[in-house]
Amino acid sequence: MICQQYPMIAVKDALLKIQRKVKFRYEACDFVSTYEAYGRILGDYVYSDYDVPAFRCAAKHGYAVLASDGEGRRVVLSGTTSDPISLIPGTCMYVKSGARVPDEATAVVPIKDVEQIIINDDTHDSILIKIKPEFGQNINILPIKMKIKDALKQVVVLVTIGCSNDNDLLKPILKNDFDATIHFGNVFLKPGKSTTFATCMFDDKLKYLVCLPKNPVSTFVSAHLFLLPILNKLHHIKMPCKIPARIYERYILHSRPRAAWATLKWNKEDNFATAFSRENLDSDKSSSSQAANALLLLPPQTEDQKVMCESFVPACPIK
Repeated sequence: MICQQYPMIAVKDALLKIQRKVKFRYEACDFVSTYEAYGRILGDYVYSDYDVPAFRCAAKHGYAVLASDGEGRRVVLSGTTSDPISLIPGTCMYVKSGARVPDEATAVVPIKDVEQIIINDDTHDSILIKIKPEFGQNINILPIKMKIKDALKQVVVLVTIGCSNDNDLLKPILKNDFDATIHFGNVFLKPGKSTTFATCMFDDKLKYLVCLPKNPVSTFVSAHLFLLPILNKLHHIKMPCKIPARIYERYILHSRPRAAWATLKWNKEDNFATAFSRENLDSDKSSSSQAANALLLLPPQTEDQKVMCESFVPACPIK
């Protein structure tokens, strides 16, 4: 009896093995202009220096929507891609495949998942969204994935600016394309709520991703409170401890804990620091950070306390 040494495999498996083993080979390359390149085969990959198209476009015919609106009725706004309109909650816009989507849109719902609503009002049409849209659904995003990949080849800590709570597309890209672990995606703090921290393995190395809010004031505060501790730990630098500071001025509290810029000063009589602020104490203007050497961590407001004054609060030295 003859032993079958080589068992039969499926055609698709055989073709797959061929594709994996056979490498492209060429004997010589010529450098020619694009006008003379017709009918030739590229000897290497060619990448464009510019995004084509240079905007987010729809992958299918459908309605550009805010994914956060979920299922339900939408008012269809009339407009063209050359004269863009702004989406607000409860509205949508019809787009064709390849057309530009409104800047606010976070998903495109295909026509098959939409039902027309007949109404007497001739001003606006209405539709019924029959599915729950997902962030990024049917939107061809600009190649941010490639830009992140190129950056991760060079850095250990990647910092981005532009997070906007759960309405941005960065978190799904990090999770789906880089298998990143989102350790936190929102912080109970004002300013800096949308700060995100994630990690991923890239080229067998651990990478850190810090996504800061797009508001300049929030960016500055979050960088001091969250980014600097990461960098300091990577360099074995101890972070300064929080210290108690005495406030005499009137601070308006928020529903979330609030970080406020302040200047700490010491005198010989007291064994604690006194905090002084430049701007209106219910404001978070960037000018408040001028000459500041600390961030005060104020508690959230309660039914009994909307304002804080003449009290001790923790302060984070920043200089």
